[in-house]
Amino acid sequence: MVLFKRFAGVALLAVLALLAFACVPKTEIVLELDTSSASYPDENVIADTISVIEARLKGLGILGATVEKQDSDFIVVRLPKVKNIDQVVAVITGGGNLDFRELVVDDNGSPVLDDKGEQQWTIAKATGSDGQEAELTGKYLKPNSQVILSQQNNAPEVTFEWNEEGAILFEQITQRNLQKPLGIFLDNNIISAPTVQAVIKDKGVIAGLTLQNAKALAVQLNSGTLPVQLRVVKIEPSEKD
Repeated sequence: MVLFKRFAGVALLAVLALLAFACVPKTEIVLELDTSSASYPDENVIADTISVIEARLKGLGILGATVEKQDSDFIVVRLPKVKNIDQVVAVITGGGNLDFRELVVDDNGSPVLDDKGEQQWTIAKATGSDGQEAELTGKYLKPNSQVILSQQNNAPEVTFEWNEEGAILFEQITQRNLQKPLGIFLDNNIISAPTVQAVIKDKGVIAGLTLQNAKALAVQLNSGTLPVQLRVVKIEPSEKD
């Protein structure tokens, strides 16, 4: 009898927990896909986009979220209500396109400036194992980036590691850019431009970030790039609450 009451009590707590979870306010995010920006057939784009979004939500530590296709060009994300919704939306909708760029210089080695007086950059290229020239982008990254604190100033940094092909490219690019800045761009926005101090092959860090931006960057690098551009249509309480 005592054992039965104990199990009954446990069962009651489990039911109450499920009911409490069901009553948690949820947020619905409707995203529109720009399929014209995709580089491969539409039937694969939505599935791949959903996979990337799910990976990013998991990387942010958000549990209980659902990501579903709606019609042909929309995705609906439903997640437990969070305080930092703007940050979550920015992470799941960011392209995540990382690339490394070299300064454009004139014949005298001086930086070439654009009409706004800003330095111009060009995506760094090197010769791959197949003998062909290739751009150094995030597609060569291993999905193991993480946020660490610098031993020098305790500032947040994001570690990254190249696969075998990326290491071949990175070694050549850092070798020819010794004592020169190498720009690190995310979705065409520069996030860092460290001076190359040594020839580097397979690993590196990205510094100059806030802790929030470092966490977001690590999540995007590990989940890969979105195959299409996304537009936020609406953010509101879920009708399925």
